[in-house]
Order: sequence, then structure tokens, then C-alpha cells
Amino acid sequence: MKITDMGNCSMQQKCVLALGNFDGVHLGHRRLLEEAAAIAGKAGVLSGVYTFRENSKSVLAAENFSLLTTEQEKEQIISECGADFICCDDFSKVRGLSPEEFCGYIAKKLDVKAVVCGENYTFGKNASAGSEDLKRIMQSKGIETHVIPSISLYGDIVSSTRIRNLISCGDVEMASELLGYRYFIKTKVVHGKELGRQLGFPTVNQLEYENKTIPKFGVYACVCTLDEKRYKGVVNVGVRPTVSQNTENPPVVFETHLLDYAGNAYGKSVCVEFCKMLREEKKFASLDELRIAVMKNIDDTYRYFEKAPL
Repeated sequence: MKITDMGNCSMQQKCVLALGNFDGVHLGHRRLLEEAAAIAGKAGVLSGVYTFRENSKSVLAAENFSLLTTEQEKEQIISECGADFICCDDFSKVRGLSPEEFCGYIAKKLDVKAVVCGENYTFGKNASAGSEDLKRIMQSKGIETHVIPSISLYGDIVSSTRIRNLISCGDVEMASELLGYRYFIKTKVVHGKELGRQLGFPTVNQLEYENKTIPKFGVYACVCTLDEKRYKGVVNVGVRPTVSQNTENPPVVFETHLLDYAGNAYGKSVCVEFCKMLREEKKFASLDELRIAVMKNIDDTYRYFEKAPL
């Protein structure tokens, strides 16, 4: 798949273009991408995606806005969905364009045969236009518009906002169903206080999560990918209240004990996929109580994977 910059776009072939932020590339996004690919296949043209490097909602929303996928993760998942190319743009360059100007900009930059969007798609200055406006304006330019209905699952629409809320509440199982894959954090391992090692459960510690949505503080059964191998794991997400009680503004840490792993992971990139919340984070009266709780979490994780796939 080709990844191109809108400012230096050199796509000379006709294409069907899917429009959106695609944060998380969830089930609804995938249907949109599949439709774009199907239309392009029938017409014998390229299937592409027009999106932003920085999620438009992260620019317009409150400071605490978080992402489901980084730019690189989003591009990788879209590639796996079969798109021929992604055209990335800077939201700041187009946020002030009127709906008509935005459509003209897209049509001028790319040789577009058709565009595909979700029914809740908005565009133009102050998000003043919707999917029906897109259809009307593009039709005047000889470009087809295909509006894809939203997917509903368990009584509500599948959306990035809904998925973020589920993750923040600790319901990573439901979030994974709506995403079509397990929600994950992928960053490098850093040195910690080695408390887990003292307790007999060495952990890999991760601090940098690139503004991704942080699951509700607690302990989760997880799957970890390290050196291209997959391991069962137990991850604690939070500020470690048992050992950080005298620390002002302790950082959020992902501490993961990889089951059946022996090795040095410092400096390596580890992908942690969240499978099921086992318990909320809590402060224990002693390290012995913490050790007993960790042992139970490990037992619960082994039992979870007796039925769940790795």
C-alpha cells in the first residue's frame, strides 16, 4: 500500500476514495473500506483513503481527547483492509474551507471517480455539512457518492466515541468486539522500580502511550507480543497506590507480567492486547497482600485462556 502526502500527491489514476478520520478502524470503518474496495474493483480503479495525520476531533475537542490508534497503527490496519493507498492531509489546512471548497480541493488533487463516507460524516468549516451535502456537491462535479449506513451492535451504533468510553470503563471485551480486534498499547519497555521482581513476578514497564485511550485502572488478562512471539500476560494499569502513596502525581504505568517468559525486554517494543478486566486497581495494606492478589490474577488469567484464543 502506498502512503502519500496530500501536499505532494502524485496519484494519476482514477480512484474511489473513502473519507474519514478512521480512528481505531472499527467494524463500521471496515465496512466503509470494503465498500470502497468493491466499487473500485468493479470499475477497475484504485481504492484509496483520504484522512488526516492528526484526528480532526483531537484538534476541535477538549484537551483530554484520546486516540484508539496512532497514525502508524491506523495506516497498518487500513493496509490490512486492502486499500491501495492512503492520502494523508493536515487538518489545519482544510478546516477553514467551505463545503464547496473542500469538495473542489479533493476533486482537484485526486482523480476521483467516487467517494465513500459514513452516514454521520461531516466536513467543511465548523463541520457545517453532512453526507447528503457531500452527495449533492460531488454530483455537480460528476463524482458519485456512496453513503454507508452505520453498523449497530448490542443496541447502539459502533463508533470511536463509544469504544473509547467502553475502554475507559474497563469493558475491553466489548470494545474489542466493536473494533474487530483486541485493543492494544504498543511501546518500548523502560526500567521500573523492579518491585515485581522483588515479589517474584518480574514485569515489563511501559510509560509512553502516545495519547492513546487508557483503560480503567485495574488488572487485565492480556496477550503480549515480544520478538514476534505471543505470550499470555497479566497487566496492571494505573498509578500503583500500594507503593506510590508518598509520590506526588505518579505517572500512569502499564506493568505486565509475561507468563512463561524468561528474558530481558528492556528497550524492546512490546504490544499488549487487553483481553478481560480481572479487578480494579486497589491499595493493599502490605506487599504480602499484593503478592497474594497477583497470584490470584495469574490463576484467573490461566483459566481465562483455557477458553479464549491466544
